[in-house]
Amino acid sequence: MNAGESHVKDSIQIIEKLFHCHICMHGYTGNMKFITPYHLNPVCTMLKKKYPPFIQDCFHFEATTIRSFLLEGNDSIVKVCPAGLLEVAVPVVVNGWTDGVLFAGPFLPDDSPGENRVVAKPYSGIREDFRLPKLKENQIGHLSGLCRLLADAIAHELEHAPTVAGEFPEHVRHYIQHHFHLNIGLDDLAAYLKLSPSRLSVKLKEELKSDFRTLVNLERMNAAEKLLKNSIFSNSEIASRCGFTEDKYFYRIFKKLKGMTPREYRKKNGTGRISS
Repeated sequence: MNAGESHVKDSIQIIEKLFHCHICMHGYTGNMKFITPYHLNPVCTMLKKKYPPFIQDCFHFEATTIRSFLLEGNDSIVKVCPAGLLEVAVPVVVNGWTDGVLFAGPFLPDDSPGENRVVAKPYSGIREDFRLPKLKENQIGHLSGLCRLLADAIAHELEHAPTVAGEFPEHVRHYIQHHFHLNIGLDDLAAYLKLSPSRLSVKLKEELKSDFRTLVNLERMNAAEKLLKNSIFSNSEIASRCGFTEDKYFYRIFKKLKGMTPREYRKKNGTGRISS
């Protein structure tokens, strides 16, 4: 872990202590590995284990709010989940690409309706006496502002990652890992490595025993697996976020490499069931 990542972790701990909450990140690309994954805080974990039907309500609500949140370009949003708990959500935008969303919470909401707040339909089956701090309306702005600064710090780390050292294979893997979600081709990698496309193709076969398209698809499949397991995005959205321009091609490649369709994979391994 470098100094910047250490600074981010220290900042997370400070915010958590100040507001008596947990900071989680729903990452879309897997680049920021040292932040707690999606909603792995004690309260949400307990609810999902104790009330299994609640999981579906939770994921459907996240699908709706996060989609609208990202599409409308909000820099933060306040959400009250089906359990009646409040969280502040802030996007992490890296080079124009939403790399993930930070969540700060959970809290007991106050009685004020507030602005920029989305409230889910309550899940009636929960019977819990939550002993959580109440986030007052005048505190929401402070927490949102700190989370936006934290999101900016995370984005800065990703945008200014040090140049990879090593031999040809390491440079190839580094480029693909950071660009697989874009519409990249052999010419792009060749320009990055300062090689001709024909020479690059030969080196890929000689040193990596593969070709450019196979390497990119493998990286995209790894990212797709993470999203199918942990995200609330539909299969079509996952295909787009992993760099596929056609859903049919994504489904065909996924089944070829993984031996099952994305829907089957999510049903077997995922925590959500959104697969349209």
